[in-house]
Amino acid sequence: MAFLIHALKRKLKSFIMSYTYKGTIYSIKSPINSISVNKHNVVVNDQNGSKLIKFSNVTDSKCFLEWVYQV
Repeated sequence: MAFLIHALKRKLKSFIMSYTYKGTIYSIKSPINSISVNKHNVVVNDQNGSKLIKFSNVTDSKCFLEWVYQV
């Protein structure tokens, strides 16, 4: 029980990540609340709201998701 209370009191550190795709810079503030994926489209819901990122192909969207999961 003490561990659970201690874990709840911890605050997540927030930082901003920038991702550039086809000349557009997408800023994502951690922690990320949710990610929705539909083929070429990815919606990231972060501390600043939702952002829709439209990719040209599935490979680009997968690369973006790999980048997000590494951070």
